[in-house]
Parts: sequence; structure tokens; C-alpha cells
Amino acid sequence: AAREAARKARELTRRKSALDITSLPGKLADCQEKDPAKSELFIVEGDSAGGSAKGGRDHDTQAILPLKGKILNVEKARIDKVLAFEEIRILIQALQCGIDSDFEIEKLRYGRIIIMTDADVDGSHIRTLLLTFFFRKMPELLRQGKIYIAQPPLFQITRNRKSHYVIDEGEMNNQLTELALGSSELVIRDETCTAEAERLGGDRLQQAVQLLTRMLELVTISQRRGFDFADLLALRAERGTLPSWRVSWIGGEHLCWTEEEAGAFMGEHDLVLETGEPATTNGHQPATLRELHENREIDAIIDRLAEYGLTMDHWSLVNEEAVTGEAMPTKFAWLVDAGTDKESVVDVANVPDIIDSLRNVGRRNIEIKRFKGLGEMNPEELWETTMDPTQRTLLKVTLDDASKADELFATLMGEEVEIRRTYIEDHALDVRNIDV
Repeated sequence: AAREAARKARELTRRKSALDITSLPGKLADCQEKDPAKSELFIVEGDSAGGSAKGGRDHDTQAILPLKGKILNVEKARIDKVLAFEEIRILIQALQCGIDSDFEIEKLRYGRIIIMTDADVDGSHIRTLLLTFFFRKMPELLRQGKIYIAQPPLFQITRNRKSHYVIDEGEMNNQLTELALGSSELVIRDETCTAEAERLGGDRLQQAVQLLTRMLELVTISQRRGFDFADLLALRAERGTLPSWRVSWIGGEHLCWTEEEAGAFMGEHDLVLETGEPATTNGHQPATLRELHENREIDAIIDRLAEYGLTMDHWSLVNEEAVTGEAMPTKFAWLVDAGTDKESVVDVANVPDIIDSLRNVGRRNIEIKRFKGLGEMNPEELWETTMDPTQRTLLKVTLDDASKADELFATLMGEEVEIRRTYIEDHALDVRNIDV
């Protein structure tokens, strides 16, 4: 059976010559150009996106290959399973350069292979599965810089009848913030919330907003770890800083401020570090020790925000109502278009809401369209934003350190769940944008 599978693989991946396209898959919309140096293949997510891409492409140099759903994770699969997976067979046929020991770079039909998936979680997963396939079965494509990732926009912003595209949520938030800062000042009221104590504008406001934006990113990371940030602030009020270490075991956890304190706690409670090995723990209960990297940076930002009149005492304030039903004055407010006939005041109850309310100001007088997928774009939009070589942005996938890449793919795409979980926990701070 193994020999038969290997024979079929060789038959599947070979062709008579570089110009022989008789065995190309039916769903491939090929280009006119036969010189690989002048042609490129877009691997797209689904028939809907494939239709838009086919309609918007340059027929001379751009080929389109729509793949249905998520391909097999080749990190976990035997070669016979890989070759039995239809979408993988189609991809191998389209490239016609073979895989594994039968790979021949000279027979590659396209100079660029561009992965073009939706800008969401599913799209990221499909992209990762494709990269895993190329790394394990056609690594020379990565070594020679043949693999690229397209950057389709997630949003379209229209203002004064002029439109432009925004690539992701993070860039959208940045643009909304910049739009609002040009016409806004932050008013900080006194403790009675009835009189203005300070007003931030210009460079000083810009600096405060940058600090607070970064802090909210870090707080999100902390919340992903399962913390209620208000509880952490209460601990900070007692100890002066946030905890930096967490000891976890079945049935409990304990926060510590130093690694030495964590070690002492584990010793006092018969806890031993979990290694993942089946070795005996000699009667001790296994535990994990995680450094809370984000908390040190949060501590530093909290101290700097205080210089702008933004303190953690006002983190969890709520917008209260009088007995008449009228909203009570708040600690903060945005003064928008001050001194003009458009002047308005936006009350803000607490520190975290400062950024959200500022972005809401930025949304005024603009129209935002979010693309759910590439299939939602018409051919002209897809060409203009993602496929036009004179305007598009492509990310080139490189292979600088093969051994590190090998280890990373094995960790993230392999069978060992515990190793993957540990990696994700250790690198939570590196995440900037997440879609859940």
C-alpha cells in the first residue's frame, strides 16, 4: 500500500514539460503568460472570492486557484492521507513542481505564489495550514522567497465622498483616534465633577492617549489570562505594584510579586514545577509558574498617566443618574469643536471609556463598511486594493532559520497539546490583534 501511494504521488506531481497544461486542475483559472518569472498564482478562499478574483485579475500574468474550506494539517498526517485530500492534490497539480523528494523548482509554473484569504480568524487558519503544507512539502519555495501573503482590507472608510481602505481593526482604531484628536480636548473635572480642573490638548493629549491605548491592550492580555483588572488594581493599592508571577495548580492559584516569593510559596505548599515529563513528583502536587510580563509595563504606564491627571481611582467609575433620571456629571468629558457652532460635549464616566468615546467622536461624518470576506468585494475593489501590483501590499514569507521554523511548526501544528498551550501562554504579550 505504501509503495502504491508513493507511485501515485510521483504520477500526480510530474508533468511532461513546463508548457504542458493538459493535466492542470479544472478549477484553476490560468494566466496567458508562460514565463514563471512574469506570472503569479493567487490561492484564494472559496469559490465566491475566486469569482471576484477571476473578474478583477490581470488575465495576462495572474492565475487564480480557489480552494474549498480548510486543507488538511499535514503536520499530523501521513503521506497517503495528504495525497488523498482533494484540495491538496489540486494545489500540487496547479504548481506542477512536485513535493518531498520529487520536488523540482525548475518546473514551478509561477514566480510568485500569493495566499489571499479573508481578514478574519478562518482566513488566518487557512493561511497557516497552507504555510504548513509549503514548509513541510515544498520548503524550497520558502527558501527562494516564492511565497507571499496578500493584505486585503477589512474596512472601507468614506468621508466627503472620498473612500480609502483600512487593512485591520488596529489600523481602523488608529485612524478613528487621529480623526477625533484633531478637533477634541479632554476635560478632567474636580472631585465633585462640577468644575473643570484640567484640560488636555495638543501634544500632551496625544501622549496621554498613546499611553492609555497601550495600557488597554495590556489589560486585554491580562483579562485573557482570566484576571479581573479591578481586582488587580485592588492588590496594587495594597502592595504598591501589580503581581508579576502566578502559581497555578489543580484546584487553586496564588499571585506573587517576585520569583523568590513564588518559589517559597511552592515549597511551603508541597508544590513542584510541572515539566510535562511522566517522572514522579515524589508526592508533591504539580504546578505551573507563569511570569505576568504585561504587569510591569502596566505599572509603568499607570505612574505616567498620573502625570496627566488620569489615575486608577477613576478606573471603574460608572455614569450615575439623579432621582429625576438625569445623568449626573462625570469625571471626564470630551470637548469637541470648541469655539465653533458645532461645539459639543461628550461625557465620559471612567478612564477605560476615554478611548472608546474618542473613537466614537472619530466616527462622526464618516461611513464605515466592513468586508466580511473577499467574496463581498466586487472585482474592481479586489483589484484596486489587493491585486494591482502598483498599489497592493504583499508580505514575503522568508525562512531565515530553518531549525527554529521547524520547531515552531511542530509546536503550533503538531500533536502535543500541552506544549502548544505553554507556548501560547508564554507569548500572550506578543499578540496585538485578536478576533474571537
